[in-house]
Amino acid sequence: MKWIVGTIIAPRLRGRGGWSILWLVILLGAGGWSIARATPGGVGNALTVTVLSPNGGEAWAGGQVQQITWSTTGVVTATNPITLLVSWNGGNSYTPIATNLADAGVYPWTVPVQNTADARIKVVVVEQDGASASDESDGPFIVDSQIQVPGGLSASPYQTWTRTNVFT
Repeated sequence: MKWIVGTIIAPRLRGRGGWSILWLVILLGAGGWSIARATPGGVGNALTVTVLSPNGGEAWAGGQVQQITWSTTGVVTATNPITLLVSWNGGNSYTPIATNLADAGVYPWTVPVQNTADARIKVVVVEQDGASASDESDGPFIVDSQIQVPGGLSASPYQTWTRTNVFT
């Protein structure tokens, strides 16, 4: 039995720009030939996703609505390609926040009521052809369910609040 490995470069299909590489393995034997493996790989216009917020260093109050934001590059043709996950232990394990989301770049998330200084967000995008990409927060962010956030302000570790009651 003899193996022949070939490479085919062809325009990418399904509306995505760039080129596709197809690695082809052909087995030659006494009984003829057969295709053992054909696996796609991409070049140009690669699918990527980047977590924008929270990306590390933020302090979010539990029970408050915060915006998870991300950006994707490459043409995303899948209808609902986004999955959002959260880690409470620095990225050692993740649990789903939301699945099958449109690639809107923003998701309003009601932050769970808990306390950690080691939270991270992961965004996963999966294309129709099975191509996928993921990114997680570059650093941990804080979830503090004891932060009292006055209306209209954010829970930033660099922001201080004063409360003044004015009676007339």
